[in-house]
Parts: sequence; structure tokens; C-alpha cells
Amino acid sequence: MNKNTQELIKATEGHFGQSVLRITAPGGKRRDSVRIHFEDRSVIATQRDDPEARLREIDLLSKLSKETDRIPEFLGATDTFLFQEDVGGMRLSVALNQADTSEQKQIAKAAMEALSLIKQAAAQREILRDCRTVGFNHEWLKSFVSTPQSLSNRLSVDSPAIDIEPLVQALVGLPLNFVKWDARPGNASIQPDGTVRWFDWEHYGRRTGGEDYSVLMADEYWPLSAKESVNVMQNTVDVSMISSMEILRLFCLFHIIRRIMLIHIEYERFGWGDLDDLQKYDRIGRSKSLVIRQCEHGREWAAQSDKTIALINWFDQIEAALTTNNG
Repeated sequence: MNKNTQELIKATEGHFGQSVLRITAPGGKRRDSVRIHFEDRSVIATQRDDPEARLREIDLLSKLSKETDRIPEFLGATDTFLFQEDVGGMRLSVALNQADTSEQKQIAKAAMEALSLIKQAAAQREILRDCRTVGFNHEWLKSFVSTPQSLSNRLSVDSPAIDIEPLVQALVGLPLNFVKWDARPGNASIQPDGTVRWFDWEHYGRRTGGEDYSVLMADEYWPLSAKESVNVMQNTVDVSMISSMEILRLFCLFHIIRRIMLIHIEYERFGWGDLDDLQKYDRIGRSKSLVIRQCEHGREWAAQSDKTIALINWFDQIEAALTTNNG
């Protein structure tokens, strides 16, 4: 958080009437949020560069935190800073990858259950009515489903034989449900009682509803296979909050590819990283082991639609290019 520390301390002490003991950065200094330590507790202070995103986040937290405890409690705001409850604990991404297979499924269930409860609360509070739609711009969707071609160009491998426009049309649906829109495991923490709480709320909106589960299951820190993931989801979530399983599956597949692209971009800048450090600070997972797992998951999701079956062998090429030719 590249901010004026003295300004932050003054604003925090004025708002809470307590002395700040120290400030730490749980996500590293480049992030928008820091942890403020008082004598008896800690809180999170956030400063967004985008004024509109800041106001959206304040509006959501102030309303939705009254309806569900699966998001941080809103603690107020100044002209510059937003304050919220410190939901602390261990990031979901770290918890998932430290657990054994059985524990992973329980943690995955808790994460999906929390998202489902949040969606229900948003609908009951009529927050949904005032939400903007997200992810419907044709150019954005075209770019999204063209990620395999873009990644192929970066890695000098053959582009897959997929038809872009039908995929764009397949991802269009009615914006009936609330979405967090960036439900990555790094944006949630697991509590001592096993429940999961989701933070970072500047991107939320309305879409078909399954996209949050797609983003979660497509992340490089997500350890479960497609089959395991769907089994957990179907036994956990409120399916009325998912209006299209086809969109969920396709969105998951192309988000996996987008994450692989981001991994390659980060690899080119910094090389392969230490997995423990990457997880601790919620960095993009530039690890060979995560690339291999992403490609394995990608093959599984690609096999579920005739529109994407050509991507199965393509993932073999991508895995080889990233893990064999890159040190």
C-alpha cells in the first residue's frame, strides 16, 4: 500500500479514538489494504485508486455486512480510507494446499457455502437491483475466449481449432444473480470454526451467478479436479443462484487459461517462485507444479463441451512449453 503513512495513522486514530501501535501489510506493500494494529484488536484499512470502486465497496459492505457474517463488518470510512473488520486467519489458498484430500473437500464446501449465503443475502436485501452488470461487453468476451490463441502466440505453439463467436454467444446469459466477480481463494480466509469469509468487494455486480464458482475452481491454488469440484458444488450451493451450468463450465475453462497466461507473464518477469511465499502473499502462482495442475484441470473442463474438445491436446502443448522449455 503505497500511501502516506502519517495521513493513514491520523485518519485511523481520529476515526476509532485509539492509538495505532503498528501497521502491517498482509498482502505486501503493493496492495490497497493494510492491517492496523491497536492494543486490543486489529482492523483493515483500504484505499482504492478508483473513486467509483471505493464508493461501490462502501455501499456493499455497509448493507450486506448487516445481513451475513460471511463478509467483513463495515467499520466506517473517511474521505480517503475505508475501514472493515479484520477477518484475519489463514487465506483460503494456503489452507487448501496445506490440507489432505478429505480436508480439502471440506474447505471447498465451506468456501462455496459462504458464496451461496452471500448471494442469498444480496438478493434478500435487494442489493442485486442496484448492481451493475459485469462481463457482458462483446469485446471483453471475445478477448476472454481468444486467450488460447494469445497464449499460443506467446509460447510459439499451434493455436487450437476453436470457433470464437459461438463461444462468445454461449457465455451470454441473463444477469439474474449477484456475483463477487473475483472469488479467488486468495480473497477469502478460513476461520477457526471452519467457516470461510470473503473480502475485497470492489468488483461485484450482476451476471448469471455461476461465475464466482468458476473463478474459484479455475484458480491455480484450487487443488480439486473438475469432477470433485462439481460434486462439492452440487451438494453445497443454492442452485437457484446459478442460471446456466454451461456458462459455469465454459467460464471455468477459459479462466484457467487466463490464469496460465498470467503465470507465464509473471514467469517472464521474475522466473519461477517459491510456492510458500507466493501463497503467503497471494501472488500469481508462478510455479511449475501449479502449471501442471492447471493444465490437468483444463483438460478435464475442456472435455465437457464439443465447443472446446480441441483444447485437450492443446493443453499438452502448453504444459510442455511452460515446464520443459522454461528452466
